[in-house]
Amino acid sequence: TDPRDQARFGEMIPVSNATTLFAPSGRPGPVQAIKLGGVGDVTKTHVVWQIERGKGHRDCSSQILWKDLLYAADNNGFLTCYDSNTGKVVFNERLGNAKSLASPVALQGKLLFLMDDGETLVIEPGRKLNIVGRNKLDGDQTELDFGASPAIADGKLYLRSQRYLYCIGTRGKS
Repeated sequence: TDPRDQARFGEMIPVSNATTLFAPSGRPGPVQAIKLGGVGDVTKTHVVWQIERGKGHRDCSSQILWKDLLYAADNNGFLTCYDSNTGKVVFNERLGNAKSLASPVALQGKLLFLMDDGETLVIEPGRKLNIVGRNKLDGDQTELDFGASPAIADGKLYLRSQRYLYCIGTRGKS
């Protein structure tokens, strides 16, 4: 098969606000902002911006949109924050040595990024990277152990590894 065919798909899900769809490519392709609405081929009329990402950036997790900022963590441990109105890179900084495979979630005004080694980074949303917490599960987690996206239900955070399901919350309260 042609290696260029692999670059034409991605694993993540686009995110949107009331006016725009943000569509990343999981392989070395671009991130696009596409104005919602329209009929037929809207390539020339509805692409608000398109950013070609640097070599080596490959997203597996979905992006997360917080107000006017779009966050994308990659499999090299970098977090890129884009201005959702312009596509301009606000920051591109390393989160750590682990990969980000799971899609992030928002909880109590913070963004949670689960890394593949079981560490969860708590990010204060903003125009500068502000890691306000790092939580590492005890045990013998290894690389690629955590690839499933976190789930939130009844006030509890659920994290799934290759071997276990973790429930984090206050016991007996929902």
